[in-house]
Amino acid sequence: MVADEQSEMFAIGTCIYALVMEHLPYPTMTEGEVATLFEMKAFPPTDNESFEPYGNLHTIVRGCWTGRYSSIRELDTEVGILFDELGVSMKSVSNQNANSSLNKLGNTSTSLHTGRKELHAELALNSLSAEKRIATNRRSFYKR
Repeated sequence: MVADEQSEMFAIGTCIYALVMEHLPYPTMTEGEVATLFEMKAFPPTDNESFEPYGNLHTIVRGCWTGRYSSIRELDTEVGILFDELGVSMKSVSNQNANSSLNKLGNTSTSLHTGRKELHAELALNSLSAEKRIATNRRSFYKR
């Protein structure tokens, strides 16, 4: 997969999936087998009871995987709508605490319920700095 905004969103969807399910997609398969399935658009189910408490989150994950969002800002807007529906306030989230929040998100045992604010902060940071990271990733990719 080429390092670009779509790959960033794909990774965000996978992180959300791992937080909810408490494991990566297809945990018994090798990385190569999982990559092959993803290339064939054979994604694991997200319409199960693990996602039920989080409203429309399963469709956001699916959208990240299928390229439904044209930009990280669009994904951020969709997550914001979901948070509004779930009654989550973003007033207390700031860019300053986003880095420490990422550590919480990286721990798959952290429940999504406590990680939603941190996820939204990361999405906001992504929407502001995606182009810079994409350019860096492209330079690294082409140096190989």
